[in-house]
Amino acid sequence: MLKNKFYYLFVITALLLAILAVALHYNLLFPGEPAGYQGRLEDFQAEPEAGYQEWLAGLDEDFTKTYDVIVAGTDPEGIAAALSSARNGLDTLLIDERERPGGLMVKGMLNTIDMNYNPEGKIVTRGIFAEFYQQLEGTSFNTGTAEAVFREMIAAEANLDWVDSAEIEGVIIDGSRVAGIEVIREEKSLSFGAYKIIDATVNAELAADAGAPYYTGMEDINLENKFQVATLVFELDNIDWVEARRHLNRDGDPNTGGDDRSLWGFSAEMQKYQSSDSDIMVRGLNIGRQEGARALVNSIHIFDVDPLDEDSIARGRAKAKEELPGIVEHIREEIPGFAEVEISQVAPELYLRQGRNIKTEKTLTINHVREHTSFSDRIALASYPVDIQRTSRDNQGFVLFNPAKYSIPYRSLIPLKVDNLLVVGRAAGFDSLAHGSARVIPGGMATGQAAGTASRLALENDISFRELAASGEKISTLQKRLADQGAYLVDFHYPFAGEDSPALEGIRFVNQLGLIVAGYDNDFDFEGRATGESFANQLNQAHRRHFGSGLELPSGIYPGYLTLKSAGEILQETAEENYQLEEGEALLPDMLASCTIERLAEQEYLSREESYQLIYEFTLFLEGLAENERGDN
Repeated sequence: MLKNKFYYLFVITALLLAILAVALHYNLLFPGEPAGYQGRLEDFQAEPEAGYQEWLAGLDEDFTKTYDVIVAGTDPEGIAAALSSARNGLDTLLIDERERPGGLMVKGMLNTIDMNYNPEGKIVTRGIFAEFYQQLEGTSFNTGTAEAVFREMIAAEANLDWVDSAEIEGVIIDGSRVAGIEVIREEKSLSFGAYKIIDATVNAELAADAGAPYYTGMEDINLENKFQVATLVFELDNIDWVEARRHLNRDGDPNTGGDDRSLWGFSAEMQKYQSSDSDIMVRGLNIGRQEGARALVNSIHIFDVDPLDEDSIARGRAKAKEELPGIVEHIREEIPGFAEVEISQVAPELYLRQGRNIKTEKTLTINHVREHTSFSDRIALASYPVDIQRTSRDNQGFVLFNPAKYSIPYRSLIPLKVDNLLVVGRAAGFDSLAHGSARVIPGGMATGQAAGTASRLALENDISFRELAASGEKISTLQKRLADQGAYLVDFHYPFAGEDSPALEGIRFVNQLGLIVAGYDNDFDFEGRATGESFANQLNQAHRRHFGSGLELPSGIYPGYLTLKSAGEILQETAEENYQLEEGEALLPDMLASCTIERLAEQEYLSREESYQLIYEFTLFLEGLAENERGDN
């Protein structure tokens, strides 16, 4: 009898274990957890809804090989996307024309990471980025270490194929859906198909080739052919690190300093350098340590480089290399600890900060960044200062402000007019000013991780990336899976300057044009007094950046602090001069909201934020004039 009891207990236990094994295999117990899935696409249990599986198989295309996901580009953002896709159980191809992984960190030799910290000093970019970062020497690292870590991470994924030295010729497209890519490798033509595509190329080449709309540089604020300056990173040997660090830490300047891995400063010393080429100048030295007495230097600014033109890039790099011996000789003479330095190598690629940005379902704007927006579909957090580097020798460049924290929405990865494709990294859906913060590598790697996980979720449900974005339930699932995989996506709220101001819309309008500069310390001073001169100058710049042309401004009528009367005179004469209005056709009641006039009528002087509101309302008035003129025609 006892023997029979043991027998039945054994059978029941075996059955329970079998049921548990099946449940685990098909992910039934923890449906939000994708980490254990190692099957192919055809093993997914979800019933097809949009027909993506049947669609790709039905194309009249003889693919060399078909994958679940293709990731184009081996910058850190692309590597993160490929790792995420593979770890989510998808058969993944990572492909690039480069022969080495790491992109800007390896080929561009940029070895200091611009980190995202919250006001409490915690890193907000985690997940795959943190996994990578923790294997480096620090914020400044050996580029050889970075390359080795990337190679190891890629090699560890059984679901990931890496194809290097492949020139991508174009996309294969069916209607609005991107179905694959055509490449040349070792003089052979190849084609690869995929159910989902992730574009991690530097300038979103796949998305552009597929017909996605985009802008280049800063043309979204009517600054045509303006790109943040390019840089050639170079390596010096024989540095006396101790002497250089001691000098920076004792020079009395709070903006300079050094530690075991990084040195930053020497601006005054480098300003003395006179370049022999008008397209080359140098700034203070940002120095990241390599091994021994070697370090990489980020200092050269190269103007007039079109980042979408390979010939222009090559010319810019050649100019910088030609100027480099003179720069290094100046460094030897002027910089403590660098008297014996020699050039040991030069980066194979330029550091190109800005190029093409794709127009997406949701554009991350500079106001989202300033106002610390926490999107409902956030897939990454960021906080790097909005650093707008020079766009010409005459433009000094600015740090617009220093956000506490903001989020990047999933919709900023989805191009308009193109399906089956996500864009990650610096070319995603950011306006040109938000790009000054969002372009840094940690945030880019976070978008890559999100894209890989979103690919898994979309394929499970056989839906498009756009359909995924439209489902609050599926976005919640995406965020949970990212959090389970180490991402940091906690909701948050931080106040922002001008939050309760009656002139908030004016602040937003002027800010979106890049005309509010508060620096690292967020010195907005919205309540400080405006001057007539600053008002006129900003009015002119706002018109130029909004409408694409400057103004003829009245002269001699705006000395001293701004009043409602003097502002009205400036606006009236500006409208009459530039829009051919008769005297009396542009009075304050015509140009400004009545509530604004009433609010400001009793004030002796106007504040900066109030001047922004006047510029905003005057612009609305001018738009009305333009609309009426179009109607008359």
